[in-house]
Amino acid sequence: MDFGKVKNEEDAVSRRLAAHQQPRGGARKSDTAIWLGRVRAGRRAVQLTGCTFALLALMAVPAGAAAVTETALPTANSGPKGIAAGPDGALWFTENVANQIGRITTAGAVSETAVPTGNSAPLKIVAGSDGALWFTEYGGDKIGRITTAGAVTETTIPTANSGPDGIVAGPDGALWFTESQADQIGRITTAGAVTEFAIPTASSNPVAIVAGPDGALWFTEVDGNKIGRITTAGAVTETALPTAGSQPNQIAAGLDGALWFTERSGNKIGRITTAGALTETAVPTAGSVPFGIAAGPDGALWFTEENVHMIGRITTAGAVTEAVLPTPSSNPQGIAAGSDGALWFTENSASKIGRITTAGAPAPQPGSPGSQPGRPSGPVPPRGPAGLVGKRVSSLLPDLTCVNRRRFSFPVRQARASNGNVLSATVYVGQKKVKTVRGTNIQRVAITKLPPGKFTVKVVTVTSKNLQITSTRTYRACRKGQRSELKRKRKRKRR
Repeated sequence: MDFGKVKNEEDAVSRRLAAHQQPRGGARKSDTAIWLGRVRAGRRAVQLTGCTFALLALMAVPAGAAAVTETALPTANSGPKGIAAGPDGALWFTENVANQIGRITTAGAVSETAVPTGNSAPLKIVAGSDGALWFTEYGGDKIGRITTAGAVTETTIPTANSGPDGIVAGPDGALWFTESQADQIGRITTAGAVTEFAIPTASSNPVAIVAGPDGALWFTEVDGNKIGRITTAGAVTETALPTAGSQPNQIAAGLDGALWFTERSGNKIGRITTAGALTETAVPTAGSVPFGIAAGPDGALWFTEENVHMIGRITTAGAVTEAVLPTPSSNPQGIAAGSDGALWFTENSASKIGRITTAGAPAPQPGSPGSQPGRPSGPVPPRGPAGLVGKRVSSLLPDLTCVNRRRFSFPVRQARASNGNVLSATVYVGQKKVKTVRGTNIQRVAITKLPPGKFTVKVVTVTSKNLQITSTRTYRACRKGQRSELKRKRKRKRR
């Protein structure tokens, strides 16, 4: 949010509630007041009494801005950590303390499944190319797999005490993971074959890993203070960060073609291009300890602020806003984009799953290159040979080609290897949403009862590489008997 906009409100509340001046380095807590993050205007901070919780929430999140909801988990003190969108449209998460894998629908229904290995301490989770969810077992030195039906299998990692942490689906169809205690990157096929690759820097403590737009895997080195890159062939390169001791933690692929990561000790959000160019942006709230990060459908990066129970948002231009969570000291950690267009996150200390909408995020101007869903404003960079990310592909089929109004099946044009498997496809005919299809590798979509004459079909897909892609094509419905005549013409031409 723009803290300058709340200066007048802050001054008024300060006078009425007799708020006290606080040191710049952090907020002071008294016995009679509740601090929810830091609401600042200039260098001042406002102390609000517990009865003004709702007023603080309104100040921290302006009218029309992101709305937060929370769902308590059935198991108390379960310690939810990682979270990821599943191919079934639900969100799947790890319960580190309870030794469980949780699932929450976008309607808020929660179910839990125990991990067979006791005290395995499941950490991160991701959707695999096989339609299952894969997770790391930090305490069990295993990689787990759970189907959407709840069946769990486990594979032991060759290196003992490896401390598996982050995990991601790779462009080669395998799962790639970090071994934080062994300074290695691991790879496991969907059949369960494991290989390991050493990181050049000793005691680097690799934690998070993500698939990059260049076909490589990118990872953070918390103690090495570097960002690493490994090809699917196992070649590793590293880039040192400008801020010493910044402790890079989680990492995500942005829709601008760069990699974005959190710096826990540096209190910054970092960005690295595939060419290795680095930039850093300070988080407004001091000592916030940024943790998880994910690309949102609005084109921005959303991140958790572990120490101040906030959710932050940074645009690709570097503008940062923050929203205060309803539960104090909730310790938000993992975050992921859901199939409903919201961001979902874990609240580790509160044993809750949170949801924050992207409503109120600055919208690009209509007609600008960034005005499509899932894209920032500004020039649209190409990604991969398909060049489809962020583009609107619009064309009219030539030679009076027409389609059957009763049933029309068409290929999903974004189903390219460079973009990952298509997990969901939402189809609009004109301005009307007609259907959403979900799966593990969608190739075609069929629609029925099409309008007469010309009509436009827009397809919005979400891929296994966390990309949201929009394409548009104009078709013409066949007149009675026209399709048969066209078929006869094609046969005559082939002769």
